[in-house]
Amino acid sequence: PAMWHILEVVSHSAPGLVDTRWCTQGRCQGIYAHASVLAAYRHELTPWHLAARFGLRFWQAARLVTAAREAWIDTADLSLVVEGRQGYAALWDSAVHPRTVADLAAVLPQDLLPMPATFYEDLAYSGVQTDWLRGVLALFPDPELAKFLAGRPHEYPLPSLEEVTELHGLGLRAAELGTAIQLRTSVATIRADLEARQDDPLILLAWQSEWRRVDCYPRKAHFAVLADHGIPHLLPERAAIDATLALCRLSHDTIERSEVGIMLAVLGEPILVAEAVSHGVTSALDPRLTPIATRGETR
Repeated sequence: PAMWHILEVVSHSAPGLVDTRWCTQGRCQGIYAHASVLAAYRHELTPWHLAARFGLRFWQAARLVTAAREAWIDTADLSLVVEGRQGYAALWDSAVHPRTVADLAAVLPQDLLPMPATFYEDLAYSGVQTDWLRGVLALFPDPELAKFLAGRPHEYPLPSLEEVTELHGLGLRAAELGTAIQLRTSVATIRADLEARQDDPLILLAWQSEWRRVDCYPRKAHFAVLADHGIPHLLPERAAIDATLALCRLSHDTIERSEVGIMLAVLGEPILVAEAVSHGVTSALDPRLTPIATRGETR
């Protein structure tokens, strides 16, 4: 029974086979909640849980797990996983069967294989639609984009395949598509930029991506401010923004970090930014910022 249970769990062949909320095996580790579905399946395959569930000794359960894992890995296509047998072993312990790996690999263009074990684990549990991912990667065959999309369907609103196709037609590259998704930039926004010929959306997206590294989320209008000052690619250090933000919040405790970051890029000195904020300049779009930047004046 224990061996059959292991195979059913790894194959996800029986609905409700694993309680994804908590474990109630008293001999296991008591009653506790699982952090995720993946955590629940991993726990279900541990020797101590199997021993508690089926009345086995720990060493007996451990041997069963190892025997099942090694036997099925012997049948696996090792060319699909970067880490080979080691990767398949990790996937088995996460209840991802070698047959499941082969099915998930079919989503990818051949040029992207092999992929790391974490890609298959993410894709198996994230809930992302494989037909959608197959269509996206057919247009944007990029391994980094594949890894990003496989594990984050709930963190960002994903565009439809039709929207992705339009983005491809607009000339976006794979990395820029990932950035557009992270920044929640709509197709309509990029299209409008092109039609108005105001900005190159590729440049704008890349610029916003750089600012995300310092936890700032500037808009297109902020890019225009920096461009007007001749410093469109100036990016202050995270520590400098942190220090400036702390100074500014002494006089205005709700000022946004992104505004402070852009103002620091324009003014160059934390004390000038703090002084401007103390005089009511709380946005980099405030026209009063220009005379401060050019003459160091606050009025």
